[in-house]
Amino acid sequence: MRTFALAPLFTVALLAATAPAQNVLLVIADDLGTDKVGLYDPQSPPPPTPTLDALAAQGVQFQNAWSCPVCSPTRATLLTGRYPFRTGVGTAIPFGPPLPPDELTIASILDLAAAQGGAQVATAAIGKWHLADIAGGSVDPLRRGFDHWAGSNLGALAGPFDYEFWPQTVDTQTDLSTTYATTAAVDAAGAWIAQQTSPWFCYLAFNAPHTPFHAPPAELHGQVLPDVDPESDPVPFYDAMVEAMDTELGRLLAQMDPAALAATTIIVVGDNGTTGDVVLPPYDPERSKGSLYQNGIRVPLIVSGAQVAAPGRQVSALVDVSDLFATVLELLGADWVAALPDERLIDSVSMLPYVVQPVALPQREWVLSQSILNLPGGGGGGPLGGGLGTAGVGPATTSLASGGLIAGAALESGIAIRNTGFKLIRRDDGGEELYNLLLDPTENVDLLTLPVLPTPAAGALAELSAVLDGLASE
Repeated sequence: MRTFALAPLFTVALLAATAPAQNVLLVIADDLGTDKVGLYDPQSPPPPTPTLDALAAQGVQFQNAWSCPVCSPTRATLLTGRYPFRTGVGTAIPFGPPLPPDELTIASILDLAAAQGGAQVATAAIGKWHLADIAGGSVDPLRRGFDHWAGSNLGALAGPFDYEFWPQTVDTQTDLSTTYATTAAVDAAGAWIAQQTSPWFCYLAFNAPHTPFHAPPAELHGQVLPDVDPESDPVPFYDAMVEAMDTELGRLLAQMDPAALAATTIIVVGDNGTTGDVVLPPYDPERSKGSLYQNGIRVPLIVSGAQVAAPGRQVSALVDVSDLFATVLELLGADWVAALPDERLIDSVSMLPYVVQPVALPQREWVLSQSILNLPGGGGGGPLGGGLGTAGVGPATTSLASGGLIAGAALESGIAIRNTGFKLIRRDDGGEELYNLLLDPTENVDLLTLPVLPTPAAGALAELSAVLDGLASE
């Protein structure tokens, strides 16, 4: 397995950099939950991730970061700073609508800010897009503010494609690629970054470790893989895919010009929890990717770079993926509030205070996650579907055990909201669950099933319900 001298190089870059960040590299890991990352709380031996370990040691690791339950809603929320009930992107495309043409991405806002006198920032979207149908149309990255695109609209590199045979679009030209997709993403990102002479934003969305499970190139991992169909024993293959992604991310950082690296803030986040096919006890496959339970929406989030005060910290404050919108724009110095249309409601709250201050006051009182199944008989329904008070049609869940609609996902239509202690899940069928995450982090006891609701829980229920009711009235 190849390794790269990331830690010493990155340390030198940090010591050399005293100016504000000029560049942001935002990395998305696909189907990587906290249960599979050694930095967090895996209950089984995790795959080695030395690159992530080095980034966390020289950055900030967020302990309570929430995503949406599946791919597309997380990406839409992250790039627009708006929750699914606002964008309408509530489930994985094509099982729901693509990002509407009038939604503004980080790249779009950077263009608007530049037009108002702000700095010009070069932008690239690399890897998995998954905010449009296969044809792309008005919602491919080039039409959403990005200057450069090298990747695919596919939600998964599955039949008739795989990680070594897939359609790669470079700007407007699409050809079949036989380069391993994780490697191709790093090649494309590295080539684009090397050409930049002004501030830049690179959105690097890996396909890995999303299905199909497979053996990555041997030089990218050190796993001993059984001689079986990966579907019959997926865990070691998934681990190899995670390790290969970490190796290739390390290669990207190691090959960057030291001055460029010194001026770059690196953000790594998972797009949802681990796919249920590889979830191990004590975690529940039915409560992982696709679900509103913790193992479906609690994801790794690391911010690393020269702007980090007191690196190596863990931050327990509440954040969600919408917050990356404001954070990235502020890191790049964009006056994003002034650039927004007057009527645009933004849910994003900047995480920058947690990055630049050794100790920061909480920036949020609650975070939110949502899934809207706009499917025949699948729950959801309407612009405020997914638990904001609009009843869905049909069942509120689709079981992983019965095959589901998205591989490895136990799909649900509803909304989850939490404060520092309690979490409320409100489903489209009217059902609700309430958990004390401080005492019951694995959500074993639904407090609403108790004969008497404890006073603190009753207060939290009223508070969180009021927030959801307020959002529904906007």
